[in-house]
Amino acid sequence: MRTIRRLTAAVVALVALAAAAPGSALDPPPFAEVQSLWTNFWTRMAADDVQGAKGLLATLAYVRFPGSRSLAEWHEVALEMAFCRLEDAPQAAARDAYAYPLHCRQGDETATSVVMVRFEDGRWWLLQP
Repeated sequence: MRTIRRLTAAVVALVALAAAAPGSALDPPPFAEVQSLWTNFWTRMAADDVQGAKGLLATLAYVRFPGSRSLAEWHEVALEMAFCRLEDAPQAAARDAYAYPLHCRQGDETATSVVMVRFEDGRWWLLQP
């Protein structure tokens, strides 16, 4: 869960960046689509399929991925995500992006974060898994 807490600071920065985009918001994507994107991303990362996972990311996230984290660190986060659940409560972060609450619980430890999706090229992509 420590890894999830560290990711939260990065997410807050992404939300602030996305919120600066002008215009009216698109309708949020169907929750099942967001859940499928998120699940597929972490399933691929747990299987060390970095290229497959990367193919689910929006352009901004794609060019920055995997960042300074090693494959082993991403794999550890993927295993922790098995204890997390998305909530169907989208919040507009920009005209083309939504944030979905993420709640994690493992034993007595809990953590919260958000999963962000962005609409580009005619479909929804993960901006912040």
